[in-house]
Amino acid sequence: MNPSERRAPVIASAALAVVTTVACRKELPPPPQAVRAASSAASARTVASVVASAPAPVGQAPLNEFELLVERWNRATSDGNEQLLSELYAKHVGLYGRTLSRERAVARKIEAWRKSPGFSQKIAKLSWTERVNLDREASFEKTSGAAGHVRTVRAYLLIRRDGDAWRIVDEGDVQSRRAVNAPDSGPPAGQPRFRCECRAEFSDDPDQPEEAPSAEPPLGAAEELSKVEPAPGAPRVIAYASLYAARFSTSIDIPLFVTVTSQSTNGDGRWFFYELPTDAGAKRKVLDCAHGGFWYDGPAPGKPDPAYLDHPEMKSTETVKRDAEGVHYEKLLYAPDGIESHLSCTISPEYEAYFLPIVRRAGSSLRALPGGWYERTPFLARAQHDE
Repeated sequence: MNPSERRAPVIASAALAVVTTVACRKELPPPPQAVRAASSAASARTVASVVASAPAPVGQAPLNEFELLVERWNRATSDGNEQLLSELYAKHVGLYGRTLSRERAVARKIEAWRKSPGFSQKIAKLSWTERVNLDREASFEKTSGAAGHVRTVRAYLLIRRDGDAWRIVDEGDVQSRRAVNAPDSGPPAGQPRFRCECRAEFSDDPDQPEEAPSAEPPLGAAEELSKVEPAPGAPRVIAYASLYAARFSTSIDIPLFVTVTSQSTNGDGRWFFYELPTDAGAKRKVLDCAHGGFWYDGPAPGKPDPAYLDHPEMKSTETVKRDAEGVHYEKLLYAPDGIESHLSCTISPEYEAYFLPIVRRAGSSLRALPGGWYERTPFLARAQHDE
């Protein structure tokens, strides 16, 4: 997500002052290729460098593999353990607003630690979100700093399957996200907004919820008539608008009747969904999608995307798979600048005929746009983000 290269400035804070990060807040979606190759069973596998864990404190349940990874990261950060940090980070990692190589990220962390004698860090109130692409996002309260300069902020880690292990691909906190994503003044008067299940977690005022994103004019037709019977409560005439993901600057056309979520913790995208009540009174999502962007490594997979006839260097893949959990649609768009834009959806089988054309339209409208937090220029060769 890169709207106008608002590159995250390095925040000099007492708690690892030199680093700044982009927060990802819920859930969303990022680069799915390696992760997707791992099935849900991957969740049960042990993190390569996390297996040899210390026992859980007396009276507490044993830590699972993801909790253990977070605990080891916390300990490595507090102790300035260069070797352990190198084990826990992926080849490239988003670190407080900058995308760095593993070596450079570790060097920055160690440099910050050395500049803060007596530095320590503790975490509390840990919660988890599993993304559509199987990434795990840890959100927690972080108290860190040296004597006389301790502060508490809400922070996060994004964990992804990376080769033979789960590793950290993005690290950040609320302050760093605000530094690169100043509050939006909101759309002009009269500009429609999406229906939003927005949260206040990263608001300056915890009682002030995040603004719903504006519903921009769609790339395609503003309205389309469904050829089949709609899902209960859904419209036959479907109105569309464009949803923009700011960090990696990408957009898609989605229906106005769905509900969107707050930005992910590091701002790389959002989710949108449609749900129905069950006999038990709860609700179930019959459409569940994630849209956003992230970095990718290596050559771009796929074939030239049909929407970019003048730019065959823009590659994409599109898949539809079915299993016991439903119908899974995915569109991935790879730009030469090293950013992958994506749409991942799961549809309940009984409503496939209605929702699959909707997500296919969304996939065909997937675009990589100039700007974003990194001032991306999609058609140029991969930019050097490793500083």
